[in-house]
Amino acid sequence: WHVAPDATVQLISGGVSGGSARPCFTFDQVFEENSTTPEIYDGLVKDIVDSAVAGGKNGTVLAYGQTNSGKTHTMHGSDPLDKTKNTSA
Repeated sequence: WHVAPDATVQLISGGVSGGSARPCFTFDQVFEENSTTPEIYDGLVKDIVDSAVAGGKNGTVLAYGQTNSGKTHTMHGSDPLDKTKNTSA
């Protein structure tokens, strides 16, 4: 896979059997595998949270990915069962 600066992701090997077409997907934002949680938060989530808290609007952040890839840890930290944390902001 190749990630272009315009957040287009394209398969660079393989392709469609018998043809030259390769899948190409465009995303709002693409992060490298070594991206930090603050980089992802600032790039995607901060505006949604700020709008919901300050503007009284609803906001949804969907964490989608492979099983055991860190979605819950990213959203809740190292102890998702710790009810003393305030996760509303």
